[in-house]
Order: sequence, then structure tokens, then C-alpha cells
Amino acid sequence: ILKLILLRYLALSATYELPASVSQLRNLQTLVIHGPWHCRESGSSPTLLLEYWSMPSLRHLQCSVTIYLKNPPGANSELPQLFVPKNLQTLSTIKISCCTKEVFSVMPHLKKLEICETEEDCGICEPSVLLGNLQYLKELETLECCFYKQRVEARQISFFSALPCSLRQLSLSWSYLPWEDTSLIGMLRRLEVLKLKHFAFHGPKWEPKTKVFCRLTHLLIENTDLVHWEATVHHF
Repeated sequence: ILKLILLRYLALSATYELPASVSQLRNLQTLVIHGPWHCRESGSSPTLLLEYWSMPSLRHLQCSVTIYLKNPPGANSELPQLFVPKNLQTLSTIKISCCTKEVFSVMPHLKKLEICETEEDCGICEPSVLLGNLQYLKELETLECCFYKQRVEARQISFFSALPCSLRQLSLSWSYLPWEDTSLIGMLRRLEVLKLKHFAFHGPKWEPKTKVFCRLTHLLIENTDLVHWEATVHHF
């Protein structure tokens, strides 16, 4: 494969380590990685090596398993500045613990992002603080966020105010938020598609506030305990 220097699209399956030599494909624009992909020693989420971010043409990186991204070297670091995915538009699927300012700041043109909270994330990071860094993705249009489903206690995830105004599609799963918080999502004036799956919000009653969801064209509510929903033409 490494001899195909003009290759622009590559899809492969990885069981353990992904060879860093793939980063030598300088013209590659789309890289799709299928699992299973585990760390050989611990079985935890795999770490994407920095070499992949030195691929100048990479625009779409899609992984069927949740991966971990290291923070890029700082400005004063002696390490080479490999982490420069300026052209990256699609990134999936990364751990919530990777949602740092350092990572997002070097992805100015990212348009689609998928995030997943893993068991490893629970107890070692605060989702609200990390997801607040979404504000640095000024061109983000599609966001899918799946929380750890075994963590069923009531959550305090107040990151909606950090969502960029460019967002058009939003999907949430297993967040167990109160329906009242949907009013914060409704303030996204460009939002057209909203998917609330697997107890993204919970509670038997939802009364949307007026003058929200101005441009919403598609609403999906799936696997929920919602019983009573009061909505009129003034809400959507």
C-alpha cells in the first residue's frame, strides 16, 4: 500500500497497532479504520499516533471504534510540530477526554465530529468542562455525542452554550438530561436536525418554550420515557 503514493482513499481493518507508516501516504484524503482495534496490553481505547496528523491532505478520518488523541506539542515544546490537521473536516469517533482546547484549536475547518464517553472517561474527566471546548470549532455543522450508558444518574452537562452557532445537526444519546435543557439547544438558530436517542433526555413530560427551534426540519425521539408532550406551531 505504501507504494501507492497517489492514493486518496484508504479503508482498512486494525486489530492491534496501526502501522505508523500509513502516514507516508501524503496525498491521502480519507482514512477509514474498522475495528476491532484494541491496545494489545490493556484492551483500552487505542491511541492515534501523532504521525497521522502530519498527513497534509487528510480531510476525513473515520474510526468504527472510539480512539484517543494526544494533545499536540506546545509552542515551546522541543517535539516537532506534527499535529497540524488544518484540512480536517470529519473526525470520528474520539473519547470525551480528548476534547481539549489544544486538540480543537488546530482543527479550524472541522465540520463533522463524533464523540463517545467511555468507561475510562468516567471519574477522570468532567464532560461539561471538556465539551465546553467545542466553542473553538467555529465551522462545525454536525455533532454526535454518545455518553456512557451505564452511568444512569442525573447529569449536570451544561455545555450547550458552547455549541457553535454554525451547528446544523445534533445527535445525543444516553445523557439523561432534563427536558428543560432542550430550550438551550433551541437557541441554535441554524439547527435543522435534532436526534434524541436512548434517554438523551428523560422524564414523563416535555413542554417546549416558545420561539425556539426556528429552523428545525427533522426531530427524532427514540427510546425514551416521555409520556406527555405539549407542542404547538409556536414551538417549532
